[in-house]
Amino acid sequence: MQLENATSAYVMILNQTATFSNNYILDVQQTSTWLDLSSYPAGAYTLILICDGMAVDAKNLIIN
Repeated sequence: MQLENATSAYVMILNQTATFSNNYILDVQQTSTWLDLSSYPAGAYTLILICDGMAVDAKNLIIN
């Protein structure tokens, strides 16, 4: 996922039924970040990168 030239960004995490979501604000000056997902129940999730108010990338995540 890329943040090039963004002035603001966050990651939205949704479960597959879209009944659960969390947003994590990102520091656009950092090259990496750590998200603690240890409290998330097992299942499939979608991570969506939002930069300057627009969805620019999405990835699937499986938590066992």
